[in-house]
Amino acid sequence: MKSVTLLQYSDMIHFEALPKKNTILRISELKPRLTEFIKKDLKIADSVLYEEFNDIIENKKIFPEDKGSPYFKITTEPKFVKVYKYKTFKSKRDKNYVKVGSYFGDYYAVNFEKVQIKIYSRIKRLEELVEKALKSFLIINNLGQRQSKGFGSFVVDGTTKEEFEKILKNYFKIILKKSSNDSLKTVNQDYQLIKSGINFKEYKKSLLYRYFAKDNIIWEKKKIKQEIIKKHPKIWEKIKHGSKHIPRNEDKDVEYRFIRALLGLSYRYDFIKKQEYQDRKNKLNSISVEVNSKNKIERIPSPILFKVYKNDIYLVANEVEAIIFDKDFEFKLLDKYVKNNRIMEDEYELFDLTTPSSFDLFAFIKFAYEEELQELNWQRIK
Repeated sequence: MKSVTLLQYSDMIHFEALPKKNTILRISELKPRLTEFIKKDLKIADSVLYEEFNDIIENKKIFPEDKGSPYFKITTEPKFVKVYKYKTFKSKRDKNYVKVGSYFGDYYAVNFEKVQIKIYSRIKRLEELVEKALKSFLIINNLGQRQSKGFGSFVVDGTTKEEFEKILKNYFKIILKKSSNDSLKTVNQDYQLIKSGINFKEYKKSLLYRYFAKDNIIWEKKKIKQEIIKKHPKIWEKIKHGSKHIPRNEDKDVEYRFIRALLGLSYRYDFIKKQEYQDRKNKLNSISVEVNSKNKIERIPSPILFKVYKNDIYLVANEVEAIIFDKDFEFKLLDKYVKNNRIMEDEYELFDLTTPSSFDLFAFIKFAYEEELQELNWQRIK
């Protein structure tokens, strides 16, 4: 048996909707992902370790191609954890454990601080491989939900910053670094600037929007607003601040594309209703635009990942998956309301839109760095 201590550097969104204070790390997530990492990615992340255990890793009996390994198991024990409720807005009734800020919505997260992992196998060299591979795995992966936004960042106790950065450099082709005392809040604000734009103390257009706009390619958000105004003006009248955000018509030579899908596929856009159209009892406070793939594309995660090591944040990335290029999506407008004590839903056609046919993520990050990220104290490492 091998015993390994993990240190947690950022809160993790647990698989339980409301996690108990005596809970565990999800081994059903950790073991399959670690097994797949050993088979496919360890050679890139740590080639020296891969060569040392090459005979075991290439053994199809120990590591079958299409399923997990039955020759080792991982366990952890329940323990007391801190439970945080992340909320977009603060209420006077909020308890002390509530953290406040716009953290991608409202949900519960946990922090174990330390986790004891035990690895069992009758093959002692396999135990040693899993123990050592776990260090590299946790450096380039997060656990739980919203992993790409920095949640669920763990390291094996004793991992140095030099080791951490070395594995990142081995595996990722893009690395930026920034120090912060509130890593998740920093990730939220800076990633919003990159993908969707910010409107905190000042309004700043999305860096992704600006990158494509210089080539006369306009994103889907403007198209959504234009089509609602043109085809469904009565719905537009229900939208809060709609009159202040009427998009101007672009020149005839611009091209509309579904751009934000390149940094992670989102199947829903919400527009807050004016107060007189809200139904807070039934939580019907927004009008939604639903996005459906016409090519049967499932969820695609963001190619940008945020890692946390103590007070340092790392923005890391590799190429965008080519499967997202030049694909068609259908946009529909949904309005839910209460009628005769029943929740009703009206659905309206809007338009179809295609993703860009190509996207150079490295060129985009370089553009984002020179435009804004450098001024926000991000440093280029690779």
